[in-house]
Amino acid sequence: MRLITAFLVLMLLSCRSYVPHQPKKVKEAFPAECSELYKLVTEKWALHRKQKCHKYFDGIESFAFKNKQCILKLNKQDAEDLFGMPDEIGIGGGYYYYFKKDCSAKNDLRLSYFLIIFERDSIKSIDSGSKDFIRD
Repeated sequence: MRLITAFLVLMLLSCRSYVPHQPKKVKEAFPAECSELYKLVTEKWALHRKQKCHKYFDGIESFAFKNKQCILKLNKQDAEDLFGMPDEIGIGGGYYYYFKKDCSAKNDLRLSYFLIIFERDSIKSIDSGSKDFIRD
């Protein structure tokens, strides 16, 4: 009976669409201004198992503005350690993190994003917002 129960639990866990993100460093390894951001990332940042997309959460559109004091103090490695690797690396090397309410939905054309632009190893600027895409 225990074996069947364990099997069912494993099946349910493997069916989850999103994997919670855990930063590669402990909170104390980041600047003191980043403690709230660290908490937010550990609680809300979740990567879709199959798509290059994160689970949408309220506030992502103003994420860059609200966390500017912390994020601009980070270097490229810190950003990777805190947020994970990006969903896309832009032509200029910018890191794009995409967020949707349902990453699997092909018809959901609304996309929120968080963008980090680097200058060498430092973070030059950040942005976040949302866009609606139009299909041909």
